[in-house]
Amino acid sequence: QMIVDIGLRTSNLSIFDRGGFLTLSVSVPIAGQEFTNTIAEKLKVSEEEAEKLKKTIGLKLDGSTNILPILEPKLEKIVQEIRDAIEHYKSSYFQPVKKIILAGGSAFLPKLDEYLAKQLNLEVSVGNPSKIVKWKKVLGKNIPEAIFFATVVGLAMRGTSSKSYDINLLNQVPVEKFEIPRRLDLMALGHLRKTTVIRRIITNNLLLVLFILSLVFAFSG
Repeated sequence: QMIVDIGLRTSNLSIFDRGGFLTLSVSVPIAGQEFTNTIAEKLKVSEEEAEKLKKTIGLKLDGSTNILPILEPKLEKIVQEIRDAIEHYKSSYFQPVKKIILAGGSAFLPKLDEYLAKQLNLEVSVGNPSKIVKWKKVLGKNIPEAIFFATVVGLAMRGTSSKSYDINLLNQVPVEKFEIPRRLDLMALGHLRKTTVIRRIITNNLLLVLFILSLVFAFSG
C-alpha cells in the first residue's frame, strides 16, 4: 500500500510492504502551495482567492469555473512519480501496490481521490485516523478533517496512557483484503536487492536459509 502525503511544499510517497514495513519513500517538490500559485497566476487572482477556488472547486467538472486544466499539468507530474515508484517497488520486491491512501492538507482537494483512482487504476481513499479515537467528541465538527490532527491526537493518546497507541492509516484497510503473512519475510526485513536468482532461492528455501543463519550465529558466539 502507498500513502501519498500531499503537504504544503512537497508530496511524499511512501510504500509499505505486507508486513507494514516502509520499503520505499519518494519526495516530490510539487504540492498544495504550487497548486495555489498556479491558479493565481493563470486566473490573475489573489492568492487568497486562488486558495478558496482550490478548496471549494478542486477537480470538479461541474460549475462555471473549471480549474482542472490548470492543475492537471502539476498533477500529472505527481501521477508519473507514483507510477515510477510503484513500478520500481514491483520490480524490486515482486509485489504490486493495491491501494493508495491520501494524507496531508491537499488530500481534501475535491475529487482528487477519484482523479487519481482513474489515472492509476487503483483504489484511492482519504486517510481517516479518527477511527482509533474512541471519544470522538474531542474532534467535534472537525471529524471529516481528522487527517490534520493525526500527529497531535497520537501524541496526546501516548502521553495520557502507558499503552502504546498507533494512529496507523494502514490499519483502516480490512485484514481479509490485504492479509499480512505470518511467516518471516526476509525480502522485507533485509531489503535484499541482489539478483533475481538469489531472491528466488531465499524465498523458496526460507527454512534452509534460517537454519544456516542460526548455525552462523551459534558458531560466531
